[in-house]
Amino acid sequence: MNISKEEFEEIIKLAILQISKNKRINFIFSKPWNNKYYFALDIIKNLKINANCIISNELSDYHKNIISNYLIWNEVINLNDDNLDLISENDTFFLDIKLKNIINVILFDEEEYESRLVMKLFEKGNSVYLWKETVKKVTGKEPKNYINKLLGYYDEILSYGVKIVDIEEVNKYE
Repeated sequence: MNISKEEFEEIIKLAILQISKNKRINFIFSKPWNNKYYFALDIIKNLKINANCIISNELSDYHKNIISNYLIWNEVINLNDDNLDLISENDTFFLDIKLKNIINVILFDEEEYESRLVMKLFEKGNSVYLWKETVKKVTGKEPKNYINKLLGYYDEILSYGVKIVDIEEVNKYE
């Protein structure tokens, strides 16, 4: 079967359109290693969603191998400056973002990869999720001003459209 150049280009355009309709989500595995990542990997594996794995360069090779080989990812991408534009093309789920990064975003400080990435995600209109399992919690024993300040940080980041959720809530990427 012979097809013309124009027909071939039309097929490629349709294929690209179809691929672009398949929404993906990035899962960020930040430094330092958190043993809750094992739990997260189990949950993600059971969801069978269309996901990319973003791994901090500062994790050990041992942990990088666990993450990248635990399940079949669409892509495994290193979290570094060269890849921030690529990563920010998809909605992103932070499995363990540090309070320092949340504060950096609030202050528009691009000191670390995670805060730079969140700002890029905002610029592109993509969603940012934080895993509620790793969000800093209060015991109620802390001083009132400490609790108010901490909750204020989370209130502010939530006002930017960031969502604090369970991993299972991202099943729209199937």
